[in-house]
Amino acid sequence: MLFLFLLKFENMIPIDQRINKKFILDNITEADIFCKYLNIDYTYIGTNKMFCNILRNDPNPTCTIKIFPDGKLWFRDWAQTKGYDCFGLIQSITPDCNFNQVLQIIAKHFSLLDGNEFTEYQYILSKEQLIKLTQEKSKLDIKIKRTEWTKKHYDFWKQFNLTTKDDLANIHPIKCYWYNDMKFQSDKIMFAYHFGDYNYKIYIPFASKDKGELKFLHNNSEILQGEHELQYNQDLLILQSSYKDVKVLRKIEKEYTFGFEVAATMSETIKPTKKKIEFLKTKYKNIILWYNNDKAGIEAMKQQSKDLGVDYIVHDLDLPKDISDIVKEINYEKAIEVTHNLIYG
Repeated sequence: MLFLFLLKFENMIPIDQRINKKFILDNITEADIFCKYLNIDYTYIGTNKMFCNILRNDPNPTCTIKIFPDGKLWFRDWAQTKGYDCFGLIQSITPDCNFNQVLQIIAKHFSLLDGNEFTEYQYILSKEQLIKLTQEKSKLDIKIKRTEWTKKHYDFWKQFNLTTKDDLANIHPIKCYWYNDMKFQSDKIMFAYHFGDYNYKIYIPFASKDKGELKFLHNNSEILQGEHELQYNQDLLILQSSYKDVKVLRKIEKEYTFGFEVAATMSETIKPTKKKIEFLKTKYKNIILWYNNDKAGIEAMKQQSKDLGVDYIVHDLDLPKDISDIVKEINYEKAIEVTHNLIYG
């Protein structure tokens, strides 16, 4: 009888008072919440494995979940330079919700209450609505603060035989940058590639992946790196996967007139849009993909070649993975030879 009385008494308590943090964590774990909303499996919890953030347009793995000594979990999206616990993650998506409403959303999604109690919820969103809310806010606004070129900046690009003002056009050393008004700076050298208008890509060459540091960040995956510089005056367009490689190939073409232009996708995993490729096909007789010669690069080229109806080429697997590394690890002359053989071979 006492049990039935207590149960009846509990049901008399308003839902917004019964659903508290303890109630949630008595029924599910923080890991359950992270895995559900981020669409990941439990192998990512407390490891250094990085994953893409499903709640925004995230083409590259930039997220980790850390376990603190007291067992608490902490989600970090390194592209946003902010972190959250499992409840803060949901509240970051719905800033107009109070904490209790966030708990209600979680209780609804995990079916922690009877169905007839859902009608009393003040604020319920489906997971699809949560994702849509975040994606609507996911446009990246990048601002930069430039700094003077120094020897360490020049020395970095000198490794790739990029030394002149023309070689380094649209590459700016920066002191810091802002991502959606959040400031980020580092004691390592940083560069911003500028692709016209407000299109930027941040490049931090010596970022440590083991420490979860972000190496690249861009704000427009639909453009090609360097496409605003294309002249449409050659028969062949080569698509690379890094602006560094674009710069090396442009220098080679300028010196030896091999008859091509070059641009790059934002990364090997970001396929050019069909609309973009169809436009480029009106400007060039041939478009060729030439990404890294490692497994990831070759697989990306094969799939994108099939999807987009363009050819691809692979340089000798015994050589460094890309044309800029060939310059760095062998020499510039070898890079010229490789380029010539691939185009005319």
